[in-house]
Formats: sequence, C-alpha cells, structure tokens
Amino acid sequence: MNQGMLTVNPPLAASTGKQESQSDVGRLQQEFALHLNYQNILLEEQLAAIRQQYPLLVECDMRRRGQ
Repeated sequence: MNQGMLTVNPPLAASTGKQESQSDVGRLQQEFALHLNYQNILLEEQLAAIRQQYPLLVECDMRRRGQ
C-alpha cells in the first residue's frame, strides 16, 4: 500500500548531516505554491487500495456521487 507515496521523513542535509526541516511534500508545496493536505492524500491512497481490492465498492461509490 505504500507504493507511490511521497516520503514524509526529512532527508539529511548534505553539509551538516542533520535532518532538513522539509519533507518531499513540503518542498513540492513550496516550489509550486501548492497546498496539499496530508490527510486527504493518505485517505485517497487508502481508498484507491480498497477500491482495487473490492471492485464492487467502486460501483456503490459512483452511484452515490451521481445522486
């Protein structure tokens, strides 16, 4: 289930060996002026995994969205 997820653990800075303060998501938000809600990203990934495992749930979800 972790495939395709961005890491939230900050990498080590090359000069000091200490952790940088930003994650991959933080750097993306800063570079491209994006606002990514971590909970929404995780929820969408979890829902995608559930939909893949239980295809009939996709049909229920699509019917509900159409109402």
